[in-house]
Amino acid sequence: MHFFSPSSLEELEELLADPIAFEEHLYSLPRIAEAQKLREEVARVNAEAAGKTLALQSDLFNSRESLRATQASFLAALESYEQCCKRYDAAMLVMAPDYLLSRLRAAQAESDELCDSLVMSLLRGELPVDEFLKRYREARRVYHARSIRVERGERDATVFL
Repeated sequence: MHFFSPSSLEELEELLADPIAFEEHLYSLPRIAEAQKLREEVARVNAEAAGKTLALQSDLFNSRESLRATQASFLAALESYEQCCKRYDAAMLVMAPDYLLSRLRAAQAESDELCDSLVMSLLRGELPVDEFLKRYREARRVYHARSIRVERGERDATVFL
């Protein structure tokens, strides 16, 4: 199918000699005119898409900045949360049944050592008998109270909860 059809050789020579006439003839051909319209339509759609993209660019930039601020806030909150969890764990460690039982055993041993030191003080004559009896009874009472608590804790750790 011929889409470029000058009617004579002379007409062809005239078109080739005159670039403006050649261009006019070329753009008057149906296929070329249709291709030109399609090109213009594609350029228009492309320009619209570029305009929409550029319009969205500022929204994207603002959203990105907002996201960065939110992430920074989140990281600060996460760090605060983790510190709070560490403080909570440290506080709860002191309240753990095993820890409380070990502290109670240490206090029991301390009471027993106090009783022994009171006996030694009496034997060396450093303490009068009345003072010894008063202090020794109190130390033994504390020792036995702690001993009972240790026994309960060893049987049932929930006693400390």
